[in-house]
Amino acid sequence: MRSPSESASPFALSDDPPAAPEWLVGLWCRESIRFPDGSKDDTTRVCWGQTRRLYVDLRIPQDRPQAEGRRSFDDFSLTELHRLAEQKGFAGHITMADGLCSWVRYIDYRPDTGRSDAGRLRIEGDTLYEEGDPTSILASAYQEIYHRERHATRLCAALRLVEHQPASATPDATGAILIMIDDRFLFARPRQQSLPPAQTLRELVEAAGNDRALIHAYLDCEISLGGIAGSYRPWTIARSTLPFRESARLWGQGSARLSDDGHWVIQESEGGHCHWRLIESTLPGHDLVRLINE
Repeated sequence: MRSPSESASPFALSDDPPAAPEWLVGLWCRESIRFPDGSKDDTTRVCWGQTRRLYVDLRIPQDRPQAEGRRSFDDFSLTELHRLAEQKGFAGHITMADGLCSWVRYIDYRPDTGRSDAGRLRIEGDTLYEEGDPTSILASAYQEIYHRERHATRLCAALRLVEHQPASATPDATGAILIMIDDRFLFARPRQQSLPPAQTLRELVEAAGNDRALIHAYLDCEISLGGIAGSYRPWTIARSTLPFRESARLWGQGSARLSDDGHWVIQESEGGHCHWRLIESTLPGHDLVRLINE
């Protein structure tokens, strides 16, 4: 059973989320985050993809266990699984009011802390400054600096997986978000296991002791980033909260087509049967489907 934050959102799967400001659209990578005590983090790899309707954010610490040679959670020690719980990732839509940006999360790699995710944004060219106060989700004042790496001038698209009939051993990805920005994609899939209330995911993972099945269920939330066009292998995952997914294709062999009304992408693959709602695309629907089928 999924947690309420992962099985539903303030907007039904059939509704359009509110639009983000045009100046915020693109792929942003973080330079650093600073805190009042003078500490900073400039090593965590943070990428935030923002379309006009949806976003996906992925944050992987530099010292995370390596992916090479791993095929599942079974290939990680308990200590390594504890370290995987330090990753972050979330997806949903934003709202803006008087310079204050709020990130509404449909999918979250970490448990709900009860604190809102909101910060004040200021942009200078392709540099974005975000400032938060102690009431924010981090429970501390902070300043983040981002640089825009993609402008979404060639492609800006967002899809939401409304119905998934998974193949055997494939997790149900209903509610997943897929966004495309120029030659990059970001994908977010909710976990199947609900998360109990906690301040951190690591707290839950450590409390699970030696129950690897429960730990694996807690960690099984995929937030992935990869390349679409121009890469050696289109739709290949470069970074993911599931390290063993890195260097794999986002989906297996199959095909996709556009529905007659142009509002849906219907996909058949090794992972099962998917109905994606086409929320937005700067490409005509049939061209987008051809891209998905590469």
